[in-house]
Amino acid sequence: SPPLKLEIKDLNIEGLADIEHISFSPSLIGFIIGRKVLNEVVLVKPEFTYEKLTLGAGEGAAAIKFPSALKKLIVKRLTIKNGRLNFIDRSVGSEGIKITLKDINFTLNNSYLFPRSVVTNFDLTGRIPWQDGQVEGRIAFSGWINLLKRDMKAILTINDIDGIYLYPYYSSWFDLDKARIEKAKLNFRSN
Repeated sequence: SPPLKLEIKDLNIEGLADIEHISFSPSLIGFIIGRKVLNEVVLVKPEFTYEKLTLGAGEGAAAIKFPSALKKLIVKRLTIKNGRLNFIDRSVGSEGIKITLKDINFTLNNSYLFPRSVVTNFDLTGRIPWQDGQVEGRIAFSGWINLLKRDMKAILTINDIDGIYLYPYYSSWFDLDKARIEKAKLNFRSN
């Protein structure tokens, strides 16, 4: 659609992502000078799933490998609206644990200051549904990062963490039944 905006609806990448709508606009100037630059990428209602498997003896964690063409891709602005991330960790407990982050709203803006400074501003908010009938957790993560100078300033806040739901992570240190703890709400803030 004009002015040079590409749109994809109902994109499904089996086992990884399901995206209701994605749009992006390439930078003509970037392509003319030989760079892969996108002015803006917008994802509406994307749902991503990441599953961490139990590793056997001597096995290493597999890294996600991106095609080399994507490694030099520059995105000036990335927006995610009403996203969802499902994290399934099979490496803890007998059945594993599933943590969902929903209602994700995320913006990322890259500012280029020549000769060699790239400042990336980001802002993420979302909610974490723990168990039915429980207060949902809230996450906020915002700040800036300059990868070239290895400098960053950010604030991460997670409120209403359900400590009972996360019990499989610390079950080897402490017995929840013997402690007779029924509720545990935690808050976390890092500056």
